[in-house]
Order: sequence, then structure tokens, then C-alpha cells
Amino acid sequence: MKRIIQVLAVLLIVSSISACTKKADPKVGDTYQGGIIFYILQPGDTGYDANVVHGLIASTEDQHEGIKWALLDYRYVAVPGATYTTIGTGSANTDSIIAQNGAGITYAAGIARAYEGGGYTDWYLPSLDELYQLFLNKDIVGGFSKKGYWSSSEAIGEPSKDNV
Repeated sequence: MKRIIQVLAVLLIVSSISACTKKADPKVGDTYQGGIIFYILQPGDTGYDANVVHGLIASTEDQHEGIKWALLDYRYVAVPGATYTTIGTGSANTDSIIAQNGAGITYAAGIARAYEGGGYTDWYLPSLDELYQLFLNKDIVGGFSKKGYWSSSEAIGEPSKDNV
């Protein structure tokens, strides 16, 4: 049976920079597409393209302190396809969590996907490695809670959470 540590979590959501059309390439710390860029994809990252700048964007505000990772019916059930931890997999993990839990905004992935910061609708719960990159740039992004953040990665049937 899956065991979930019940902790107070703050939801932080991310989005992806897609084909950049700005005159200058975006860089970490820039305000862009409704958030703040915290990572530019590197060779080896899922979605990396040497000819086009892609990266990750953090929302400018935390979402719903104390939110649960999954609905009660699914808290002890592994999510098929939500085990990826690498950069570029947070959106797919979020999709898998929503496929299991259904539409709604009473759990972390559902809230992330429903977020419309900056008028964009492609927000998602970060993978564990995406969350770690965000942590490394927390001083640039700002506004970090000490209560921890959920990731969309699931390890051995338990949601991964990074205490930053």
C-alpha cells in the first residue's frame, strides 16, 4: 500500500518557453509569458533544440497552500506514467495525474493545469528535477515558502516533494 507523508505543501507551477520570438534570447530571471524564467533547456534535456530557445517558467505566485497531491480516492494508488523525474517531463506527469484523478481544482496537478497566470493555460506541476532547478534559482524567482513544494514525480508509489 502506498504511504503518503501528510505535510503542508505549497503548490508552485511552471510552464514551458516554446519557440522564442523575442528579439533577444530570454534568460534566467526574465519576466516572460506570465512568469519568471528559471531554467533554459540544455543538451540532453527533453525538448532541447539547439536552434530554438526553450526553458521553464515559474508562476509569480504560489498556489493554494496546504493542497493535497491527489484526491482521497487516489492517495494510495500509484499513478501510471507519473514516475518521471527529469527536466521536460513535468507536463506529461501532470497529464497522468489528471487522467487518474479527473478534472478539478481540489488537488495539486488539477490546480496547476487550471491556472491562467499571464493569460497562459499551459501551466503544470514540475517534475522533481524541474523543481530542483527552480530551487537553485529561488533567489532570482523569489517568494519561496519554507513549507515545501509538490512535484509531479512519483517515486515508488509516493509523490515526491522537495523541501526548499
